[in-house]
Amino acid sequence: MNFLFSHRNFPAQFKHILNELSKDSSNKIVFLTGTENAVEIKGVRKIAYKLKRKVSRDCHRYLKQYEETIIDNYDLKELLPRHIEMIKNTGLKK
Repeated sequence: MNFLFSHRNFPAQFKHILNELSKDSSNKIVFLTGTENAVEIKGVRKIAYKLKRKVSRDCHRYLKQYEETIIDNYDLKELLPRHIEMIKNTGLKK
C-alpha cells in the first residue's frame, strides 16, 4: 500500500504509526516535511522542503503558531508541484 504523509515536523505525532507501517516491506511510505533533522525511520522516505520565509519578529507571540502554520501550508502548496517528480521516483502511484 502507498502512504503519503505531510507535516512540518518529522516524525511528529506519526512516529508510532510510521514504525508499524514500515514493518510491512510492501508498504511504500513517503513523508514530506519542513524539518531537516537526523531522525530516520527505516522504510520511510523523507523529503524535506524549505520554507520561503519565517514568521516576522513583530508577530504577536499568541499568533506565532498560527502564522507558522499559514506560511507552512502556503509554501507547501507552492512547493508541491516541484516535488511531484521526487514523489513519483519513490514508487508511489495513483
